[in-house]
Amino acid sequence: MVINSAICRDCDIRLDATFDLSPLAELDEGDQVFVTEFLKCHGSIKRMEKVFGVSYPTVKNRLSNIAGKLTNADDGQLHVVATANVNRILERVRNQELSVDDAIRRMKR
Repeated sequence: MVINSAICRDCDIRLDATFDLSPLAELDEGDQVFVTEFLKCHGSIKRMEKVFGVSYPTVKNRLSNIAGKLTNADDGQLHVVATANVNRILERVRNQELSVDDAIRRMKR
């Protein structure tokens, strides 16, 4: 997902540009709640057990799953490279150097 506009609530200034979401924002709502609570608990798995009413292994597994999503979601540089590659492909389509079908195949890779 990409954000195309941002508005300041205080001064009503609007920015129209392309903004990428942070990897945390790309997590589903349940995982965002879990991460938020983990931070509020200062990383205490014991406190997380009490907050969510689950066992220590369950908390650890959930944290591992979320960490995997964050690692796979965006390593920064990989995202920049992927975006640059997509932009180059789209530019070639605009210049009629590449067909839409070829562009789709290249983006899937």
